[in-house]
This record gives sequence, C-alpha cells and structure tokens, in this order.
Amino acid sequence: MGMKKSTVEEIVYASANLKGVVPEVEDVAEAALYLGSDESKYMIEGYNRDYHVGKLLNRCQYRYRLEGKVALITGGASGIGESSARLFAQHGAKVVVGDIQDDLALSLCKNNNNSSNDAISFVHCDVTNDFDVQNAVDTAVSKHGKLDIMFSNAGIPGNMNAGIFAVDHEDFKRVFDVNVFGALLAAKHAARVMLPTKKGSIVFTSSLASVSAAGEVPHTYAASKHAVVGLTKNLCVELGRYGIRVNCISPFGVATPF
Repeated sequence: MGMKKSTVEEIVYASANLKGVVPEVEDVAEAALYLGSDESKYMIEGYNRDYHVGKLLNRCQYRYRLEGKVALITGGASGIGESSARLFAQHGAKVVVGDIQDDLALSLCKNNNNSSNDAISFVHCDVTNDFDVQNAVDTAVSKHGKLDIMFSNAGIPGNMNAGIFAVDHEDFKRVFDVNVFGALLAAKHAARVMLPTKKGSIVFTSSLASVSAAGEVPHTYAASKHAVVGLTKNLCVELGRYGIRVNCISPFGVATPF
C-alpha cells in the first residue's frame, strides 16, 4: 500500500515489537524472489520442506535463483514491483514489467539494460482491463517463449482518510477493480499459458491487513486484501493439481508511491 516513509515509521514504532525496524520494498522483493523460485516447491505450511526433516536449506547460497526463468510483474514500474524487477533480473530472470506508469517503466528498463542484455522490458498494462492483461502475458511468451512467474503486485490503497462513514461506492469499486479483479485477471491469463507446461508460480501482493486488525488502513483496502487471500487459497486447490504454485505475500506497510 502506498504510504510515505515517515508515516510507515510512525505506525511501526507505535505497534511493532522490534522498535526501529521499518520494512523496505527490498524485503518484499526477497519474499517474491523465493516464492517465484523452484526452491518454494518444497514449502509446506509456510516452511521449507527440508526444514521439517531437519535439514535447513541455505536459500542464500544460490547466486542466480531465477536463471532461465521468465517473469511478468504487474505494478512493476515503482515501489515493490520495481525492486522485484531489479532483483529478479539480478538473479537471471527475463522480466516483463506491466504498468500504466509508462515513463517510470521505460526509465527502469533503460537504467537496467545494456546493448548485450535486455533483462527488463515493458508493456503498458491496466490490470483492470482483460485485454491489457492478456496482451501482457502474450507479450512475455512471444518475447521469451514462456512464462514461469506471474507476480500480481499492482494495487492501490484508495481513499486513505475514509472511515466507515466516509466510504463511498466509487472508491470501493476502484480499489476492488485494481486489487481483486486485477489479481483475478493476472491469474487467469498466467494459468492459461502455464497449464500446458504443468508448472509455474503465481504470486500476489496482499497485506498484513488481511491477517490482522491493522486499524490504520482504509476499510475498503483491508477488505480487498482479505479477498486476495481468499482468491489465493481457492486457486491453490484448482491449479495445484496441475503443478502451478499459488502464494501471496502479506507484508506490513512499506513506503511506496501512491
């Protein structure tokens, strides 16, 4: 959720047990990296399978954890998405950024590519538009031959000052269109190209507001992130039988653009 760093620091200091520890976008990107990698195949109930049998897997030992992978990141031009795009590329992935912030996305590509390496590319994508999401997935497949990872990260907070008496239908619909329907479309089109290969990873960005009473976030935003968790669980049942992993990350507030 987009919040100024000073606001995040105030909330964390007031509520966190570890005073002074402020989550950064890089922390969420690391979680997305793990869930997109083949290492997460061995995760059970939030833990790595090797940990359960007494063998702790040192996840940091792999220099290129996404070598040969192709990833599509929605909302990838700024914040968590931008950090994830950079990190995925550093770990060997070909990354397609889907966003409506064209200038930021093109700048990201320019600053991270060179004449011999186009690790990050961009396609304009409004996640509430079925055609745009379909085109983004098809662009990734056309450019790189496949899609291994869908990181459905695009999201908005809506009206940050909306208490229960200020909630209105227009804001509610806009937040749910982006945060929930956008996630649904991302999964729909990713699954379309992953299912024939019987493998792939779909990752959503949810929020701590989906698992704990945050109090500091808009009701509409909290409800939308609960919906993302429900969608994740349902998709696990449907797509898991085809070898497609579905997970979500529920981070505390991080400082990202609105």
